[in-house]
Amino acid sequence: MSAKDVPRKTGEARKLGIIVVVALVIAGLATVDRFLAGLQDAEVQRTARQSYREGLRLARNGKTGEAIEAFRKAHALERGNTEYELELIKVLTEAGKSDQAELLMREVLEREPNGGRANLLAAHVMLAKGSSDTAESYYHRAIYGEWPDNADAHRISVRMELADFLAARGKKQELLAELLPLQEQSGKDPAAERRIAQLFLAADSPSHAANEYRALIKQDPRDASAYTGLGDAELKRGDYRSARDAFLSAAARNPADPSIRYRVELSGTLNDLDPTARRLTSVEKYRRSLRILDLARSELDGCIAKHSVAASDKAQQFLTSANDVIKQKAPAAITNELAEHVLGLADETFQAGVKLCGTPEGDDPLRLIMQKVAQ
Repeated sequence: MSAKDVPRKTGEARKLGIIVVVALVIAGLATVDRFLAGLQDAEVQRTARQSYREGLRLARNGKTGEAIEAFRKAHALERGNTEYELELIKVLTEAGKSDQAELLMREVLEREPNGGRANLLAAHVMLAKGSSDTAESYYHRAIYGEWPDNADAHRISVRMELADFLAARGKKQELLAELLPLQEQSGKDPAAERRIAQLFLAADSPSHAANEYRALIKQDPRDASAYTGLGDAELKRGDYRSARDAFLSAAARNPADPSIRYRVELSGTLNDLDPTARRLTSVEKYRRSLRILDLARSELDGCIAKHSVAASDKAQQFLTSANDVIKQKAPAAITNELAEHVLGLADETFQAGVKLCGTPEGDDPLRLIMQKVAQ
């Protein structure tokens, strides 16, 4: 190396050293920035989590307004956290702020269209807004949506909630469609089976209800309420003898319940009145038909007395015809056709009373018998 090259090499080394030092300083500053940013993010997350927990505590204590503000803060600090946003939507809905809840809900569903809980809360928002049909569709999306844990339990719970929703609105066919899979999914949980049995009755499916109550009785033969439910199901099926047997079993296990004693008497009355029971002689069917006609005549007579101005000539004619049949002497030869004729007059007399006074409410024996006869 020549003497001229030494200063040049020394200068290049000095420049390289400066570059290295500058690079190390930049890298160090970047590391410090990342560290500080991480600290800031961690602090933001910690504050958001504290606000979220505070919101949960306030909501549990019924302080909805304060809970809303706490959840708003958590959501503002950490907008990517769906859980914070869902809790905010929940309390907004409970506070009657469904319009605000719906706006947030749309944001969540854009990100997670298949989220199980998101769709369930969407159903609640729609119910709060009075959009029942839309709520029903969200319930179905929640049932078939994604749940991060205990998916089967969540789906059963949502379907049960949907069933209650349908029952409250009298949608019997739709209710039955939800109950059939729910019956398979719920397993042997007595509380779930009991609720499903009650819903089967609301869906006008007493046979399914009876099966559920029998399953409950098999699990616990001392269960008086299961025998009562079975009696109600048999009553709705029109099997009055089986209903009475079930109510008697319930009464034996819970003799102090007056409602069970009433059911025993009602089912006994209906069993004695039922003109459709198997193996009835024509004479017995005719006798029962006369008793039913007498009940219909008495009810129509009372209706005409209360609404004499509104009563039609036709109603009065039915009343007169019923009185004539009841008073006349029974013929020597009683046939099934004669009993059917009396039942036909009983139905016409009953319908005249319904037109004038409305359908009898509750467990009216005449209404129940006429329903069965009309089937």
